Amino acid sequence: RRARAAERATPPVGRFVEVGGTRLHVLERGRGPALVLLHGNGSLIQDWLVSGLIDRAAATHRVIAFDRPGFGHSERPRSRIWTPAMQAGLIRGALHSLGVEAATILGHSWGTQVAIALALQDPARVRSLILESGYYFPSPRIDGLLFAPQSLPGLGDLISHTVAPVTGRLLWPRILARLFGPSPVPERFARDFPVDMVLRPSQLRSAAAESALMVP
Repeated sequence: RRARAAERATPPVGRFVEVGGTRLHVLERGRGPALVLLHGNGSLIQDWLVSGLIDRAAATHRVIAFDRPGFGHSERPRSRIWTPAMQAGLIRGALHSLGVEAATILGHSWGTQVAIALALQDPARVRSLILESGYYFPSPRIDGLLFAPQSLPGLGDLISHTVAPVTGRLLWPRILARLFGPSPVPERFARDFPVDMVLRPSQLRSAAAESALMVP
């Protein structure tokens, strides 16, 4: 019920593009050279909106921000393993359907892996890369082990619909403090970021799957 309420309170801000049977939510603003934004794990388009980046960049660029598969209002079919390469293929198809022949690709966190995979798959379409806080080389990661059960079929659904949303709400203040520290959490972010969208069971399961995929 809270997930449905969150989706009503935070309706799609863009339009939908269907690629290979998967529906992607995409927001476009501005005119000029194309700038594509790929958010990190557990996030959504509103991360870029709340930061003010989309509005500022749209003054000089055609900004194209995607909800990556399973986040925000984009679908994530269960029949596929959504590796960076798989997601890059989907974004590539969406850019083709949007008529984007060349673009600067900005990837944040997990989105950097998708951005790099896109550049490897379609170098002619990627004018340049901007990589923020990326993870590029395998290293011991406790979060990958912790989230592995939640990424499994069946068990993952059970966890995502019971323990995970409650735990997420309890830990949310600490998560924000860790993300922004040592600076304080910006008032605009605390006020406008759609927390309940992030804590929906479907998005929690997608985030767990991406955490489990990081080292592989």
